[in-house]
Amino acid sequence: MLKRFLTREVQIGSTAIGGKNPIRLQTMLTVPVTETKAAFEQALGLIEKGAELLRLAIPGLNEARALEKLKNLFLQKKIKVPLIADIHFFPKTALLAADFADKIRINPGNFLDPRAVFQKKLYSKKEYGFELERLEEGFCPLLAKLKKQKKALRLGVNHGSLSDRILSRFGNTVEGMLASAFEYAEIARKHHFHDLVFSLKASSPLLMIKANLELVRVMQKKDWDYPVHLGVTEAGEGKTGRVKSALGIGFLLFEGIGDTIRLSLTEDPQNELLPARILRDFTQKKSVRSRLAEELKRPKRFSSSGIILSLNQKELKTLTPKQLERTDFVFCPSPNPRLKKKHPDGSFLNSKLTPLIKAKTLSFQAVRPLKFQGSQEKILLEASAFVGVLLVKGLISRICLKVPLAINEKLELSENLLQAAQKKVFKTEFISCPGCGRTLFDLSFLTREIKAKTAHLPGLKIAVMGCVVNGPGEMGEADFGVIGAAPDEVHLYRGQTCVQKKIKTAAAADALIELIKTDGLWQDF
Repeated sequence: MLKRFLTREVQIGSTAIGGKNPIRLQTMLTVPVTETKAAFEQALGLIEKGAELLRLAIPGLNEARALEKLKNLFLQKKIKVPLIADIHFFPKTALLAADFADKIRINPGNFLDPRAVFQKKLYSKKEYGFELERLEEGFCPLLAKLKKQKKALRLGVNHGSLSDRILSRFGNTVEGMLASAFEYAEIARKHHFHDLVFSLKASSPLLMIKANLELVRVMQKKDWDYPVHLGVTEAGEGKTGRVKSALGIGFLLFEGIGDTIRLSLTEDPQNELLPARILRDFTQKKSVRSRLAEELKRPKRFSSSGIILSLNQKELKTLTPKQLERTDFVFCPSPNPRLKKKHPDGSFLNSKLTPLIKAKTLSFQAVRPLKFQGSQEKILLEASAFVGVLLVKGLISRICLKVPLAINEKLELSENLLQAAQKKVFKTEFISCPGCGRTLFDLSFLTREIKAKTAHLPGLKIAVMGCVVNGPGEMGEADFGVIGAAPDEVHLYRGQTCVQKKIKTAAAADALIELIKTDGLWQDF
């Protein structure tokens, strides 16, 4: 367990991040900034829910100009929450947006590079040097403007949108993610610009954890101290999205890394803020950190992955064969002397179901249920963050949760955690972005529809992406997927290859299922 990685303070409008400031919560508007009134109303709702930083998609010059109107409304109403302009592909847009935004976020993978086509090219040392000179020439005007206006810059690297140059030299790896960020950071430092924030995101919590641990390790080696923004990008929606986010972000917060956080859920952005606050507050409690430190001192528990269902006697009577099939072991310590005599190891099995588990029992000493209380969302987030650390560090591989949830909910939480930690696969893996002002269809609805129809295909990865910014890159992580292409239309992908264009959103789920069937990977429920 590390103490908090103490970073430099970076000022974003009237809000400071890093240093000894609290971990800030942020989210992103989904209403296009050109719809000024609606965007302002959404912003007010997000601020009311606890947003301390607000990011907006600025895909072009029209949106950059519209940002001025929104910023003026903020100034008129004396709203001090900073606005962050999210830029991809167009440096001119960043230059204009810098006049009105409090911070600019650029994606090093596409700010001065075309959209990746995933074709490998061998660069000589001299050719790579020319590429870096090109980057410096294109990047310097933005640096100069931000420096003059005393505004900040986030270098936001996404695993799914590295440039072809980086992919050719480093592959789609953690090393490539760091190289993408450091190319730009070194240029910024050369020109004495230090109001930098790093973020390295991936749809895989484990990859995101690995990337940020390495980021901080290298920064410490270089004697750098720039703030870090955390998020599991394209985490998805519902319980799985929260589990993946809590596992990735929670692990790093416990390690002392992170100055701002965002849960990227495929839902209304208001739904991101309460989970973010729960996660931040939980991981910063001294009592929780002490409890986790004690757990980390214990020896490794098990070698094989699975679920231990901790039940009281009342719950045992309701246990169904189907629920038992999803369980590796059932544990029920009982104060009843007769039962203790019958099961001296401290476990009690439902006698009607004993044959189904083939006499597998656990000793009382082998089981240490982890207890969590509160609302369902609070339990889900806190258990995912806490147990996630033990899973990722390899100290446990079986989960035993003692929580006030129904049996199916206990099983679902345990399954989601094991799958998010890549210990065991139970169902289809979904990658879906949260949507933003670039999204031109009902992303949340389509995600839920696809999930409902395809969640029973363990081993498959399916992506639902709002636009082409990260979409094609994330298709490399998915077997199949859809990407927003035009108002109410999507493209259908197999891996990174588009196989069908301009499908109406209402027909997208069925078209995806037909593609899966064509490839012989469909299973009936």
